[in-house]
Amino acid sequence: MSTSTPLPTNPFPKSPYHLAYQRCLDLETAAPNLNYPQDSLSPLVSSRLLGHLLRLAPPGNGQGQVARDIEHAEGDGGMMRLAQFYANTFIRAFKRYSSNPAPSEHPSRPSFPDAREFYALRRDGYRCSITGKYDVRYLYGLDQIQKNLLHPSLESAGFVHTNAAHIIPEATNTNISGRNEGGEKRQQAGGVWTVFSMFGHPEMPLELEGKKIHRLENIITMSLDCHEFFDDLRLWFKPVQACFLIFFPTTLAVIIINPCL
Repeated sequence: MSTSTPLPTNPFPKSPYHLAYQRCLDLETAAPNLNYPQDSLSPLVSSRLLGHLLRLAPPGNGQGQVARDIEHAEGDGGMMRLAQFYANTFIRAFKRYSSNPAPSEHPSRPSFPDAREFYALRRDGYRCSITGKYDVRYLYGLDQIQKNLLHPSLESAGFVHTNAAHIIPEATNTNISGRNEGGEKRQQAGGVWTVFSMFGHPEMPLELEGKKIHRLENIITMSLDCHEFFDDLRLWFKPVQACFLIFFPTTLAVIIINPCL
């Protein structure tokens, strides 16, 4: 979901979804002529964020809640405030805002013990789950005969440095208790879990609370480049039966991989 991408024509039949999406289209059209506070999302970004969110939200309660939120937003200002809410409490948790973040600012950085990273790497076949390339550290431990027996071959697959990325960022559960109880970070985390629950995953807060954020189901092995794309929201996953579609919108490439690699 990129807010730089114009909204497509209304994909919904006559329904509350159709009306909600039309409000987003109308705001997008009117955006160049609207004034807005400099510290808030622009009308153009707001319209596209809400429109794409409505299009891509899980069918059922998730999509219905987004449609209801749009329906109840009062005027263009209400639409922009709603977009700001989703940006602050949901999207912001996943996006890295600094081009050169310190390690503690990396949204899905691998801060867990090396053993946990190793277990994820072993589960993922000692390869980047995105590119299929072998992990360099794994290759260091193989002799030439073992390398020759690799399938796919090392020559065809290639190799990269990898690390382990959190799918739901570790930062979601960081600095939200003790002296930070009730603070902005706690409120942001609550917003993230609220949206996940709204999108049909009410079990997530319990399954990923505290140190359970590091469970293997929430970790994926990636090359360093893919990890950067992932944290910049330039790479995302879409479930398609037994595979994932992986989108690189900057290059318009679509890669289909087997999640069991």
